[in-house]
Amino acid sequence: MLTDIVHGQLMFQPPAVIGQAPVIVTPSVSRITYAVLLDPKNRDYLQQCLLENGALLIRGFEGLDNVDAFHETFQALCGEMLKYQFQTSPRTEVDRNIYTSTDHPASQVIHMHTESSYSAAWPRHIGFFCSVPATEGGETPIANEMSIINEVGEDVITRFRNKGVKYVRNFVKGLGLSWQKAYQVSAPAEVEALLAREGATFSWFGDGYLRVEWTLPAFQSHPVTRNQVWFNHMYFGHLSLYDKKVRSVVPEEYLPFLTYYGDGSIIEKEVIDRFSAAYNQLSYVFRWQTGDLLLLENMLFSHGRSTYSGNRKILVGMANEISF
Repeated sequence: MLTDIVHGQLMFQPPAVIGQAPVIVTPSVSRITYAVLLDPKNRDYLQQCLLENGALLIRGFEGLDNVDAFHETFQALCGEMLKYQFQTSPRTEVDRNIYTSTDHPASQVIHMHTESSYSAAWPRHIGFFCSVPATEGGETPIANEMSIINEVGEDVITRFRNKGVKYVRNFVKGLGLSWQKAYQVSAPAEVEALLAREGATFSWFGDGYLRVEWTLPAFQSHPVTRNQVWFNHMYFGHLSLYDKKVRSVVPEEYLPFLTYYGDGSIIEKEVIDRFSAAYNQLSYVFRWQTGDLLLLENMLFSHGRSTYSGNRKILVGMANEISF
């Protein structure tokens, strides 16, 4: 069993299996402020630990209890915060590229995904900060994506390796985000130019209905390790994960976000069932505490959200844009 590591005024509690759960970082003595996290020697150690393990859960530091402290700490450890672009989830900007994690209703499960893995550009790092924990539920489960695909099996993964993943977005009034909100533009000519630059195809239908389609690889190369990692939004966008009530009244061609094999063929529900079983078995789930800061290597760990009750407020920031 791995033992705790003391590095100056920081205590590192590694998981039983490196890379399967976050390293928990706490003060090694009482009454230590978050300023210790900003010290260059500690910062370098934290950054290396994040790269090697993929996830850090920082908790118990005095003063790390507000938006300014989150902004300062996240930028010191991960770099300048990015604007949320090519949006799929409703979020509210709180301050300087800090957003609510999602504005979806508390009754809705957010399925496991890696941030912006449907896009040609994405953040390498993502950080979640607990301003107010839920009264009940509201966990942010995380999972090592390479462990997930090992559990799913090579027979399935080979199909995606060969075909890639096709994404379809349907922008229909009253269903999900508008294309103006998703792409942060206001005129049809602007969104058309943006989509052309991104290599997406698009079609306009009646009443401003816009459909966008594009295909990306299922794997990407990590910018530091150069390892090929499973990085896509296939699971999150599958038809079978939509609420049954929604599917009963909204035709497939109107649903806001959908995924298929790269050749356009349907991803079998049996495949999604395998992923669901793997996530249920391998996800790490913890109870949020006020002031917690969860840092993820976005290309290595997925995240989601459980349903909850109470006045939950989890903030999110992203850094280090990567593109191909």
